[in-house]
Amino acid sequence: MQEFNKQLQEEIRSGIVIETDDVKVYNPTFLVKRADGRFRKILDCRMINAITRQKRFKMDGQEQLRHLIRQGDFAITIDLKDALHYIKFSHALRPFFGFSFLGDTYTQAGLPFGWHKSP
Repeated sequence: MQEFNKQLQEEIRSGIVIETDDVKVYNPTFLVKRADGRFRKILDCRMINAITRQKRFKMDGQEQLRHLIRQGDFAITIDLKDALHYIKFSHALRPFFGFSFLGDTYTQAGLPFGWHKSP
């Protein structure tokens, strides 16, 4: 519970999560242990996924990339920690991304992982 509260407070400070009284759907939220031993806070979006239409798109993968690179090219990887959460979405959708913790109610202000409309 202490780790969950720590992550929640950081998300509030960052503007990723806001406290609210306007919640229409309460989604389960919990911690998952990552491979490196740290924890990630998860908002289970199965309920919101069930009531929103999914729009399919195809993202190019490694196979297409292989045809673009040449010997001598450089490549890097960037870990954009929480980058998805900083993408804001419609205020009208916020009540559907609610969750509660210790009697208080919150909602996502930015896109959550797990919602099928998130990139």
